[in-house]
Amino acid sequence: MAIVYVWSSGIVNLLAKRKEFAVLLSIGWRPSQLNRLLFIESSIVGLVVAFISWIMQMNDGYTVRKMV
Repeated sequence: MAIVYVWSSGIVNLLAKRKEFAVLLSIGWRPSQLNRLLFIESSIVGLVVAFISWIMQMNDGYTVRKMV
């Protein structure tokens, strides 16, 4: 689930920030710097989503064991 969320949010980010990327490239950023920026941003989102999913899974398992 986290992979699908990260992928879809990455696509939405790319579409929403196209003008910003064009400005960065026009002021002298290299495409490799832009790729690095996108990778770091996606990694942070992925880690946050994975951590929240892990917490939700641990909490759900605890609730089920407590009920039994």
